[in-house]
Amino acid sequence: MDAKKIFISAAEPSGDQIAAEVMAHCPKDTRFIGIGGEQMAKQGLTSLFPMSELTVMGFTKVLPKIYSILRRINQTADYIIQENPPLVLTVDAYSFHCRLAKKLRKKGYKGRLIQYVPPAVWAWKASRAKTVAQLYDHVYCIFPCEPAYFEPEGIPATFVGHPAVYRLASPDPTFRERNGLRPDSPLIMILPGSRAQEITSLLPIYLEAATRILRQYPNAQFVIPTFTTFKSLVEKLAADRGIQVHTLVNATDKYACFHEASLAIAASGTVALELACYGVPTIIGYVTSKLNYWLARKFATVKYICTVNILGDELIIPELIQDECTPDQITTQALILLANPSQQKEKAQRAISQLKAPQDILPQVSVANAEIIGEIKKK
Repeated sequence: MDAKKIFISAAEPSGDQIAAEVMAHCPKDTRFIGIGGEQMAKQGLTSLFPMSELTVMGFTKVLPKIYSILRRINQTADYIIQENPPLVLTVDAYSFHCRLAKKLRKKGYKGRLIQYVPPAVWAWKASRAKTVAQLYDHVYCIFPCEPAYFEPEGIPATFVGHPAVYRLASPDPTFRERNGLRPDSPLIMILPGSRAQEITSLLPIYLEAATRILRQYPNAQFVIPTFTTFKSLVEKLAADRGIQVHTLVNATDKYACFHEASLAIAASGTVALELACYGVPTIIGYVTSKLNYWLARKFATVKYICTVNILGDELIIPELIQDECTPDQITTQALILLANPSQQKEKAQRAISQLKAPQDILPQVSVANAEIIGEIKKK
């Protein structure tokens, strides 16, 4: 067993970013093997197979790929048993990683299994806490309420803060000029999600709203952060509707744009939390299949889908879901927020203040990363 070799796995872009942050601050002699995307590749990881094969969402999308995903789980488990690292760190993506952990335990893996970003048992399926406790040695939680769900099941659970609240970048005075953006007009960010299926279903709705916003704000500029693999898709969808957009594929530019943005139209997810951290007025618009929506409504135990609203226990950020996610509704909310940009900020900041752990251990690195880096250093 190579004490410096760590298996690290992410199955979607948000987890890829979190895992990459961990990798960036680990001892230089740590040898990472695993599954990841663009951000982890920048830290030197050669993914066992393309992470994009796992980046699917919702029952109706997963079902057609189930055999392929199960095959990848078996492949990954066999690879870990062969390489025998002392530590396996899985990040988010509970459905994939839970099945992987079960397979590893069945095959006799004796190393430590750690889950960073556990399933949201406080939002739905609290029974998952028991499953996590049976499979993992430690769980690192990003919401303060989570340890209370896991610890009674006998697993150590540590609240380490949410990575998003530690990612605040400094303003970049060169951002607009470098990206061909006019210095004197409002920037509106469009963030249609990190999966191809989200982009194809949500971006056309957002773009139609953009055409209507332009009637009131003809000098507005629209910026769409995305991944390199989706850049051509995003630009084609915009061109088809005659909308000029500026695409960003660099994470540094995305966060620089947060400082400049007057408004954001976004799919729900971590990005809504990030936008709140930067004080960007935001609208959530989301559409999924009728079956996925029915399942979510049936099993969810929270009133809202946006983390900021859940934390604040009120509708701080407008949520336009399913039939309400229309160009007209988005435009109406956009014009309200553009006219009164401070409307959200105070309440949103108060809500997200709950997500910082009691203290920072490393400069510019969240407690979460510091704790996990400590685990790695023990090996």
